Amino acid sequence: MADSRAAQLLESFVDRLKTVTTANGYNTNVIKVFNDEIPMGLDLEEYELPAILVIAGKTKYTRETQWLVCDWFIELQLIHRHDVPDRTMENYVADIAKAIAANSPTIRRNDSWRVFNGKPTEVYLTEKDTDLNMIEGNRFYMMTYVISYHAHPTDL
Repeated sequence: MADSRAAQLLESFVDRLKTVTTANGYNTNVIKVFNDEIPMGLDLEEYELPAILVIAGKTKYTRETQWLVCDWFIELQLIHRHDVPDRTMENYVADIAKAIAANSPTIRRNDSWRVFNGKPTEVYLTEKDTDLNMIEGNRFYMMTYVISYHAHPTDL
């Protein structure tokens, strides 16, 4: 992780994912969001699914006057039971996108990612791969997000 701001952003990102439940109005009831201790995705038990593995990836830096613009790649691995239909997986992906984009199952709220601790932040989806599991086992989708934020070079 690049800096303390990145740690705060990741925590906020994970907290949003944890709100994806039917009680909050989503179609999917995420049971577990793994962030610190990532298990082998295909080895999850049925009672742990659906689950999300949050994998913090590389950061690309560009210079903007006295600041660095940091583009931090976050990979989400969405795992569900092996017997769920495609429509259930599509709803799962849509629910995650709604939670990240608007923190709302209906996308009626404003996006609070625009300013985080007084500094501009942007979160956007860059890639989505559907059902990567070609063998018998749990359903597995992957989404890659970029969190773009500013940091001072001395904070890295």
